[in-house]
Amino acid sequence: MNKEDRLVSVCIPTFNSDKYLTETLESVLSQTHRRIEVLISDGGSTDSTLALISRFADDRITLRSEEHTSELQSRQY
Repeated sequence: MNKEDRLVSVCIPTFNSDKYLTETLESVLSQTHRRIEVLISDGGSTDSTLALISRFADDRITLRSEEHTSELQSRQY
């Protein structure tokens, strides 16, 4: 398998992260490597984090959203 065929997984835990999320997702999705999956685990954000994610119509993004319990739990995908 050559390097271009390898899948790169980017895991992003979020909780009320709207301030930096657009810049983060634009950066990840603009990488030259094409086989990227973005796994976002949201811990019950109450700001516009989920709305920002939904604006990205990109099938490489997978969102898992749960009630807020702790930052540690949102990192367990």
